[in-house]
Amino acid sequence: MRDLLGSALTAGSKKAYQRAWGSFQIFYDCFYGPSTPQLPLSSSQLALFISYPSTKKLAPSTITYFSGISYIHKIKGYINPTKSFLIHKLLMAVSHQCLADFHLPITRLVLHELIQSLQHTTSSAFQRCLYSAMFLLAFYSFFCVGELAAKSGAHTDCVLQFNDFKCLVNNGQPQMIKIIITAFKHNTDRKPFEILIDCEDTAILSR
Repeated sequence: MRDLLGSALTAGSKKAYQRAWGSFQIFYDCFYGPSTPQLPLSSSQLALFISYPSTKKLAPSTITYFSGISYIHKIKGYINPTKSFLIHKLLMAVSHQCLADFHLPITRLVLHELIQSLQHTTSSAFQRCLYSAMFLLAFYSFFCVGELAAKSGAHTDCVLQFNDFKCLVNNGQPQMIKIIITAFKHNTDRKPFEILIDCEDTAILSR
């Protein structure tokens, strides 16, 4: 049973839930003494967990941990304390305090300006080619950085591989690229998903 439950979560979700519980454990040690928190957690404990960062003028990162705390309670068969009215109102208050994200989306014009600027960042034509390919692929396929670049050598299996790409040719000319991915968030059954990128008129790109 433990093996089956373990395979129901992706590696990223497991790490996120472990960080969530570890963060709560540090908070718990500060306020309740060095002991193991007993499940189910009370709404008052979670309320302090939410409120404490705001008193220190810290970013409300605890919100991202609540899915992990919620999962632990539900998998153990306890009532989920994160759904209480008090917690809901506190999370609303914290979200109102967050600064709006003023970052604008990258347009195609900005994308190609970024690619052209690579000539000023590295003297290696090979590296410029690699960065250009990564920028274009991320933009047109909606990839995240973590799906294209590995954090370390131990995580290279979690990003796109060369054998995930296939060039579709028509009359001897490249027509589109097909990308087959199996490792992405919430894809616990490893079912492959295809992305097709069609050829685009170079005259349009130069405008």
